[in-house]
Amino acid sequence: MKQLDKLNKLFLKRFRNVEATFPEYCNDITFDQLRFSGLPYLPLDIAVPVEKILQEILTVDLVAHRDDHGEHNGWHSFSIHGKSETATREDSYYNDNRPMQWTDKMPTTVKWFKDVYPADNFARVRVMRLDPGGYISIHSDTENSRLDPVNISVTQPEGCDFVMEKHGLVPFTVGTAMWLDVSNRHTVINDSDEPRYHLIVHAKPNKKFEDIALKSYKKLYNKG
Repeated sequence: MKQLDKLNKLFLKRFRNVEATFPEYCNDITFDQLRFSGLPYLPLDIAVPVEKILQEILTVDLVAHRDDHGEHNGWHSFSIHGKSETATREDSYYNDNRPMQWTDKMPTTVKWFKDVYPADNFARVRVMRLDPGGYISIHSDTENSRLDPVNISVTQPEGCDFVMEKHGLVPFTVGTAMWLDVSNRHTVINDSDEPRYHLIVHAKPNKKFEDIALKSYKKLYNKG
């Protein structure tokens, strides 16, 4: 555990102040081209009711996440939409036919996802908590480079950093909805005295999402 903590901090030190590398701006880019453009992340122009979501998060019980081999520390989760509230890992891990379902313990949050969030079909939607002093060890989620999950910062304590290899600090602030390419190796270290609460959303983008993404792309390059 101490060795992992040391490696994560070395990774953080090496890449934290690296400036992200963005591909050249393309004025007539399509949504599919954007998704596979090589952007490491894209802040999306989505208004998130973080105060109401946090109120509900604080009423539910989270379980340890991916703690099989002790490679992470202080990482916990709760499924808002999944096979069960405690089934927080990928479908293949469980290898069963349980249907996806929404929790009944976070009704305001669920209603926001159903009525407002720009997606038609949801896969996993989870609360993620990283405890003070906790860390998510260096990893990548896939070998396929593309913008895929959306990570929403419900809280963002000062001293809690999400760092990508070769792209530096991912610029989360409270309420940021960040579309991420998690093929890039990354780590998260919470060097604060407060828990960090984020949501991770896996869903099929709809036309509204596509429009938001394209507008957010222009804004990122100061073209909007």
